Amino acid sequence: MIVNDGSTDSTSEVIRKYTDTDSRFEMVALQKSVHQPGSKVVNAFKKGLNTQTIDGFEIICKFDADIILPENYLETVEDSFKNNPKYGLVGGLLYVEKDGDWVYEGNSNKHHVRGPMKAYRKESFIQMGGIRETLGWDNIDSILLES
Repeated sequence: MIVNDGSTDSTSEVIRKYTDTDSRFEMVALQKSVHQPGSKVVNAFKKGLNTQTIDGFEIICKFDADIILPENYLETVEDSFKNNPKYGLVGGLLYVEKDGDWVYEGNSNKHHVRGPMKAYRKESFIQMGGIRETLGWDNIDSILLES
């Protein structure tokens, strides 16, 4: 499910390239919302998730639109959950392009799963009651899953 939160650029056209040619992709178009740190992105995620029945899924992923996933990323996530039954949340490190090189965006601990790319084991996601619409939501989920 791709959620377009009122983008004013060519996002809708890019999404349609996928939804028009591949039935696995669907779009939810929302009205542009007011930016509220922590709540806007969670609200968009929840709107998309509410269009699905999670019974048929083992893993629930939340990805921001401005990330580039490495090849085989989803297989790596699946393997992480299969090989580590206690894992409830996995992600990856974020890198930014700087002067033609990819540089680690080191503004957080390498063991913290950052908000732009999170994958939850379904049971863990349900146990913690989903993600919260609040500033710091991507720390709250980690704390809830540690307990």
